[in-house]
Amino acid sequence: MSSPKVYEFRYYQIAARFVVQFKQLAVQHVPHRARRSRLIGIWMTELGALNHVLHVWEYESLAHRKSVRDEMYTDTDWTEFLGQVGPMFQMMDNWLCRCVAGDASSRWPDKEFYQLSTLKFAPIESAKTAATDCIEVCSQRPGFKAAFESLVGKANRLYVVESAADPDDFLSQTN
Repeated sequence: MSSPKVYEFRYYQIAARFVVQFKQLAVQHVPHRARRSRLIGIWMTELGALNHVLHVWEYESLAHRKSVRDEMYTDTDWTEFLGQVGPMFQMMDNWLCRCVAGDASSRWPDKEFYQLSTLKFAPIESAKTAATDCIEVCSQRPGFKAAFESLVGKANRLYVVESAADPDDFLSQTN
């Protein structure tokens, strides 16, 4: 029996004085990393918590994730990159999810604006019903990309990703 795909959300806060340098290094090194597993997207916050970076990686399974991470730690270019950016981080977090709605497998446009909504639910019994209702509503929005349910890390959460060509489009959407 095959495992469902796993999506790792990695979330960092960058010290403000390093934001430009981090962006330059990421543009240079992240494509090298993306050859080993699929990068769904990498974004930097502009509203809310500032100087935060979120990137989402797709894995065929947890075994695939482990294999990729093991490979990357033997890659000199990657470990040098980590040595450069590590001191820039003020906070690091990650969690694993599965895609429960939408299309995480297609290429999402780089030029669009993205919004990540995090919905936290009560204990698991009521979370499933609430998540189902939320997905039904959110998936009808014009910019809906995908919804991800937390598996490991951040319990009882649903992450909804939406996009728009114009950021003002988010203001016209109803919650």
